[in-house]
Amino acid sequence: MGVEKIAKRSVHLKTTPSPRPRGKAPFRVRDLQALGLHLLVEQSLKGVFLFDREGKILYANQAAAEMWGYFGHERSALLGRPFPSLLGLDDRRGKDLLDRAWQGPIVEEAEARRRDGSTFYIRLSLFPHLNGHRPLGI
Repeated sequence: MGVEKIAKRSVHLKTTPSPRPRGKAPFRVRDLQALGLHLLVEQSLKGVFLFDREGKILYANQAAAEMWGYFGHERSALLGRPFPSLLGLDDRRGKDLLDRAWQGPIVEEAEARRRDGSTFYIRLSLFPHLNGHRPLGI
């Protein structure tokens, strides 16, 4: 477990093991706090997102939120959104991206779309996290 580092201003999707028993929600911000990683991730200058099996955003650190144009309390508007939509991907292409990510790590250049519609390029890194063979998140 650890925070993967990506060069340049980029989005980084980090995985975190869930200390929750089977059958419970796979991730909560308090899990990061319990693991002592919350401050490390929150203060990172790299954008960090965590999302579930369906690609819905569970967490975005401040750097990630600001890259996409969400400042201060607006960051909460990212929660529950499908991550592929931040890349301007339609449902099919978003599903393809997530399916590939579940097969193994992906590192590639991608175009991202800010809240205001402007675009910027990122170095996208997706890493799946499994608890045994059970998917938890990317």
